[in-house]
Amino acid sequence: MSFKQRENAEDWLSLADLSMGGFIIFLVLTIVFISRVPKKDVESLEKENAALKKEVESKATLIKKLDKRVDLGKGNSDVILQSIADSLKKEAEKYNIDVLDNGAIRFRSDKELFISGSSALTPFFRDNLDDFLGLYFQTIAKYKNQIAEIRIDGHTDTRGDYMTNLKLSQERAFNVLEYIRNSEMYIRQDGTLRDVLDKCIIANGYSYAKALDTRGRFINESSQECDLQKSRRVEFKIFLKPFEEDEVIDKK
Repeated sequence: MSFKQRENAEDWLSLADLSMGGFIIFLVLTIVFISRVPKKDVESLEKENAALKKEVESKATLIKKLDKRVDLGKGNSDVILQSIADSLKKEAEKYNIDVLDNGAIRFRSDKELFISGSSALTPFFRDNLDDFLGLYFQTIAKYKNQIAEIRIDGHTDTRGDYMTNLKLSQERAFNVLEYIRNSEMYIRQDGTLRDVLDKCIIANGYSYAKALDTRGRFINESSQECDLQKSRRVEFKIFLKPFEEDEVIDKK
């Protein structure tokens, strides 16, 4: 090999070495960069996952508390309303009433409750209320601190105009409430129960929005014909307050 050829070969090797060195440096830097970026991403994801896990655990705890509140409230309400219903069912025939498991009372219309086409109570219904109120107040007295509302509902059958019947049912419910508040049995109640009754008894009319079929079901649910006699009725319904443990859970 001549001197010139050797010199060119050395120049070529030097250039190759430089190129290889540069490639190696680039490769090392790339590896370092790649290795560092995922590490940062992993750390970031770990922090996000930890925060998310904490949030999920917090919400899971809240859901458990809410479930407990619903179960507790529903359970206690059911027990109280069923107890009221059981007590009243024993005297249902005597007072011409139907008692539902939720404690609601239906005054039967097989004997006229109101003068036809009027909101005036019949003598029969007034006497029936006078007899029944003593038992009713005595039954609910033990739960007076749990009662939020006692609602007197007036209902009509499907004959006639809806709005006319709405006005009629509201006037009938109002007249029942007025008669009760002026009754001797109401006035005689002790201070605590009387105070509860003064604040929680209300009256409402529904026209024929909740008319019943022959089996006592709402016709808008059963799609059956209206039972005129069953639909004309007055109902007492009790609604209870939330329980103390429910309120504590709400505040947390």
